Amino acid sequence: AALGRDLTPAQARGRFGEDQAARWYVRHGYTVLARNWRCPHGEVDLVVGLPGLVVFCEVKARLPRELAALEAGASLVNDVAAHRGDDSLWRAVARHRAGYVVMHMQGEPATMQAAPAYRDVVGEIDRFFLERLDRLGACGVALGQVILDPGIGFGKETGHNLELLRRLGAFRHHGRPLLVGLSRKSLVGRVTGATDPSERLPGSLAGAVWARAQGASVIRAHDVAETRQALAMVEAILGSEME
Repeated sequence: AALGRDLTPAQARGRFGEDQAARWYVRHGYTVLARNWRCPHGEVDLVVGLPGLVVFCEVKARLPRELAALEAGASLVNDVAAHRGDDSLWRAVARHRAGYVVMHMQGEPATMQAAPAYRDVVGEIDRFFLERLDRLGACGVALGQVILDPGIGFGKETGHNLELLRRLGAFRHHGRPLLVGLSRKSLVGRVTGATDPSERLPGSLAGAVWARAQGASVIRAHDVAETRQALAMVEAILGSEME
């Protein structure tokens, strides 16, 4: 699967304003599900969705955005911090039977790239996945709800990211789909010399093809049509070798 758009819902709303953001999403294949929708915990300004996936813009609510999204009908939570705090989000995921992406990030967003360090980046992230799967299970989240994301570029230097890509297969023993997102990231720029993110499509496609060949099931992408075409080719070439 290839997921992505040039703008997130929040970016569209910030660029166009709420009314035009809604129109922008309709033009790009989304369905506007609700405007100024009130859930039990607050108000969601704009709810838009794709088949099987609900996303939203701004939330006026005294609860995490993810919980508001679940109340609005979201079918997948992409938790970039793998929820290091209390377990309320995990219990909500279990209650709503939503999909849940466990993403690894060393440190916090503001400091994660200050001085990331690992003795064995693959081994440490593998143990992180094991610990998170145990905790999720204790909160009632079924193994079948979980997707694993090693977090390319989140608290990792170039060497760490390349080692993770090189050894993606090491995470397959968990029996869960792997998600990889490196589209237009600074990793691609550092390797290829493309300083402008908009010029990183060739490197992004190469990374997507490699990740799929190593067993990744979900690829986050900005350039969806191009990525789908590249993945179709690698899947056709590998044929029965693909899982």
